Amino acid sequence: MASEFGDKVKFSIFGQSHVRLRLKESDRIKSACEMINALGAQAEERPDALIVRGSNFNKLTGGFVNGYNDHRIVMAAAIAAVNCNNEVVISDCEAVSKSYINFFEDYKRLGGIVSGV
Repeated sequence: MASEFGDKVKFSIFGQSHVRLRLKESDRIKSACEMINALGAQAEERPDALIVRGSNFNKLTGGFVNGYNDHRIVMAAAIAAVNCNNEVVISDCEAVSKSYINFFEDYKRLGGIVSGV
């Protein structure tokens, strides 16, 4: 796979799993791609894959993430925020109540910074 995309590919999703990912609370390939790009990394959505590129994931920039009312996208963005240089604003944070009602309380307890939730 690295030969197809170059040496800097870090992660990709191929195969049948992409079909299920497009049929969840959000189109998770699309929303994950948007989240990754919004936070300063490089991702590319393809019909059958998500390609994440880059060689320096030490720090992301931060930014606005559309949570798409999808608990997994919201939680992923919150975890990624720990590694961002700037503030991360996430919409639809209440979506975490679908699977992990105390997510943000635990996140704060572990040192995450939360406001407005």
